[in-house]
Amino acid sequence: MISDSSGQYLVRAARAVMQEYLRHNKISNPENYPPDLNELGGVVVEVYKKLPGMQKEIRASGADLNFNKSVAHACAEAARAACGDKRFGTIELQELPVTSFHVHVFDGQPRQVMGKTITDYGRIITAGRDGLIMRKGASTGILMPHLILQNKWSVKEALENLSLKTGLDKDGWTNPSARIFSFRTQIFKE
Repeated sequence: MISDSSGQYLVRAARAVMQEYLRHNKISNPENYPPDLNELGGVVVEVYKKLPGMQKEIRASGADLNFNKSVAHACAEAARAACGDKRFGTIELQELPVTSFHVHVFDGQPRQVMGKTITDYGRIITAGRDGLIMRKGASTGILMPHLILQNKWSVKEALENLSLKTGLDKDGWTNPSARIFSFRTQIFKE
């Protein structure tokens, strides 16, 4: 479990990494970070544009899901990866003052979920609490827990959308060679 103060450190660090990368096209290794960020883990960084009188609009997202480096280093890599996220148009340095950062720290390793029917998956996965990852060959898709909750998707709808995000058809989750994992995160926001 990451402390709130360490989580706020990660949010500030993600912003600083993105700023440095957009300004100088380089990334520095995190230094002098809280000891609990030495824990190995995966991190997702999301960047939202603050719009007056409206909901936030996602501008970039990046992840480090290797689970082989410290949370501090994984956060830096996820922030750098968000700089290259083209799904929402390339984020620019001048946008950063009107953005907010959300850092999702995985609560342990994702666990593989196996089932043959949607009923099997429904017994294991709680939509909105659990996020999902699908891997098939070289393709990987991820759905964060809050996205499932926000869209009010059932477990089946979440698996269908995860399949599409992985580059498969909506029934891709039924393919025996598709591996599905569930996970939970701690979320830290500005």
